[in-house]
Amino acid sequence: MNVHFQIKANDWISSLGGLTSETPRALVQPLKALGASFVGTACRYEGAMLRGADETGWTKSIEAKSDRDRSICVTARFRPNAVRKVSSGLALAFRFDSWDEANYVFVPGALYAGNRFRCRPVEYAPKFPTEDRRPDIPVTITDVPRLSNVAGPSEVELRTSSMTCPSFGVYFPKLRKALLVLVPDRTDLGQNGIVIQESDDRRHAVVVLTSPGIRRLRYGGMHLEPSSDQAANIEVGHEISLTFRAYLFDTDGPKGLLDRFMRVRKNLLPAKAKECVTPYSFALDSEIALQNRMRWFKPGGYFKNGNGDSPFGHIQLGWVGGLMSTYPMLTARTEPGFHRSLVSIDTTLKRLSAPSGFLYGMYRDGVVYGDNFEDNLKEPEIAMVRKNGDGLYYLLKQLAILKPNEIRPEWDVVARRWADAFVSLWRRYRQFGQLVNVKTGAIDVGGSTAGAIVPAALALASERYHDADYIEVAQESARMMAKRDLDKGYTTGGPGEILQCPDSESAFALLESMVVLFEVTKKTEWLNRAKEAAALCSSWVMAYDFPFPPGSELARAKVRSTGAVWASVQNKHAAPGICSASGDSLIKLYRATGDPVYLDLLEDIAHGILEFMSRHDRPIGSNQDGFVNERVNTSDWEGDSGVGAVGDSSVSWCELAIMLTCTDLPGVYVDLDRHRVWCLDHVHARLIRGRTIALTNPTSLPAKVRILAEERRSTESVAWQSALAGARVLELAPGETKTIVLPAGETTH
Repeated sequence: MNVHFQIKANDWISSLGGLTSETPRALVQPLKALGASFVGTACRYEGAMLRGADETGWTKSIEAKSDRDRSICVTARFRPNAVRKVSSGLALAFRFDSWDEANYVFVPGALYAGNRFRCRPVEYAPKFPTEDRRPDIPVTITDVPRLSNVAGPSEVELRTSSMTCPSFGVYFPKLRKALLVLVPDRTDLGQNGIVIQESDDRRHAVVVLTSPGIRRLRYGGMHLEPSSDQAANIEVGHEISLTFRAYLFDTDGPKGLLDRFMRVRKNLLPAKAKECVTPYSFALDSEIALQNRMRWFKPGGYFKNGNGDSPFGHIQLGWVGGLMSTYPMLTARTEPGFHRSLVSIDTTLKRLSAPSGFLYGMYRDGVVYGDNFEDNLKEPEIAMVRKNGDGLYYLLKQLAILKPNEIRPEWDVVARRWADAFVSLWRRYRQFGQLVNVKTGAIDVGGSTAGAIVPAALALASERYHDADYIEVAQESARMMAKRDLDKGYTTGGPGEILQCPDSESAFALLESMVVLFEVTKKTEWLNRAKEAAALCSSWVMAYDFPFPPGSELARAKVRSTGAVWASVQNKHAAPGICSASGDSLIKLYRATGDPVYLDLLEDIAHGILEFMSRHDRPIGSNQDGFVNERVNTSDWEGDSGVGAVGDSSVSWCELAIMLTCTDLPGVYVDLDRHRVWCLDHVHARLIRGRTIALTNPTSLPAKVRILAEERRSTESVAWQSALAGARVLELAPGETKTIVLPAGETTH
């Protein structure tokens, strides 16, 4: 069909609205139920601006068929006939003529509820303006790609490189139905894109898969700015083929959409075989050595949690390592890290404790600082709730593994006052807020899921101190955050420099809290909530191997991106591991449910993290053992030169994530009943028959591998820490293979 009409620049709805529907037969009824149709067309561009559909001079076909994974697989083919097409592209579009602003719009790692929140267009590092410093603010985000929450134009333009998995989803609350579409990362025209555009009255919308991905506005730094994207020049006879998978299903809430995503996220772009480069044992030794070599600050008596001599480089409570990096060293019990960790804990608790029972956010050379960036000395009493939650949680975890004679009595006094402060905060405000005044105990900035780890901390406090108030508040607050945030398909405000953007750190913290509550109370409520949180967490994890630009540092190191974790919708890069956790909540969730999707996800994260750790013989931005940078840039938010680039510095929270991973997780996990093996460590393992397993160390380094083999009855009766403590350790020389018989019984010990 040939369409000619005037449209305003980049108006996808008008450009596509006049085209006759070409919905493949397999999609007709499912899309009709959504008030939707489908069309495929070529497009004309002027620079990065859409100028309209181009239906003439093309041969095209669109075919669809149902697939085994309950998806509808759609393949579109386009070929120019007689005239070379200049500044052109392809568009496969879902058109919605009964759209509703209440629809939950999802792009993993990029959009949650369409990011349709109040925006404050501030510079980095963002801080809340004076009028937002109150308990009752709505979710407030920075100037990231988002659908508008006010009247007028509303559009998001993304390249697939700014997603953890090239895909989009919509949940339709009035219909209780969902659409999830997995798309390819690229065609031979280049990287693909997804455009979501709503009409000004929000009654109509289109979601368009574009090839190549052309954005009128790109996200760079902290703002949207004009893009330099260019469309393609397509030669006569050159066929472009593009295949996507669409899932249309009934469900109840965003949680159903996220759960389906978790289960199918690799179905279109399956990851390649994992590389084995650095064994856990070597990595843990390297990171502990780095802490003792670079992070120990002898004059102050503490481990630093950053680089340089600013307050950010000394003690930062929680988040990036304060009161957390000591946990793996205490667990390892090697010197000098063990003794220094005890000293560091003591220094932190003495120097950072505040009148309310909370702790200050930062400390350097006898001075405390706040978590409000340039005002950190002016207002040292303003601290991140997330940091305080992390600090209390890890303090209690460390008290649990130390011997009584290694614990100073005042540490328990601080821990109880800290837990009491959270109880008081909750009972005063019925939330934990995002920033707290540690002198008065009052909320400075409210809202967000920044306190997601606090229920876990209070649950541990209830076990240690036998105080019913702690477990009561832990459950009340977890229910509130689940209903207010998780049920809406997002969590917010975990990192300290994103205002309240949707983020992974609060999602993984909420998962941890739900799992700990299940462990402590045995209530199915928390197991179900943990499963919902895990589905959300999966959306923050890279599901495929992004092709880094040739010559970039990550390409030269042959690093694979699968398993890298995005922090937030603001800082548009992935990173090695979870900030700041090992992910052991996922293996605990597997033990409770037997659902392999959780261990599959953990295997991606826990195996992939060590691909990014530098060694003297395998440098990634540095030639020092243990150096690891947080940048796993797939998007161009820092410019084209930033894609695949890594700095020379090592980032403390990434070091911590590696130490936690190698401390909290077995290298190999075997489910004896299901005859399944997961290799988290950098080894190969396979069950030959029965309980006989062959392990190979394909790396160039010696490995000490922890093997945990369990039957179903042991996962139900043996606590996780006891099971992990009983794991068998097998030493393997470089290239060596050993075959062992796993003993009968509940665990390998």
